[in-house]
Amino acid sequence: MFEQHLLPPISRDISGHAIHQHIRTLFPILRSITGKGIVETLQYISAQIKNFSTTSVASGDLVFDWTVPKEWNVSSAKLMDKHRNIIIDINDSTLHILQYSLPFNGLVSREELEEHLFTLPNQPDLIPYKTSYYTENWGFCLSENQKKS
Repeated sequence: MFEQHLLPPISRDISGHAIHQHIRTLFPILRSITGKGIVETLQYISAQIKNFSTTSVASGDLVFDWTVPKEWNVSSAKLMDKHRNIIIDINDSTLHILQYSLPFNGLVSREELEEHLFTLPNQPDLIPYKTSYYTENWGFCLSENQKKS
């Protein structure tokens, strides 16, 4: 649980430094639209903003024209080479995991792996944010430059 006194409260008069501190707290949280990460994020925000409230909605419920997906939680995700050297790790960036990736553990060929790697070829230094809410898949997101190396 976050303690409100650790950072200045979020308000219209907040400084750039304070905003940066909030971002430093929130950015590392692995979150998507459901799961422990979003709950942790909303708890943090509710500790900062008076009268902030949340409502829980169950997976599978229809909200307007949207069906709430299954809850998604990840404790670790790593891509390793055949020598067990870590190539990609979500501890380095929460963007490295395909959002809603299925669990996967195994050895695959480079050709099969290519089908599960997501990049932005036109922006070779950036890691994409890619989701798989309603299609079961597993994968990693990385920069095009990382993929080439």
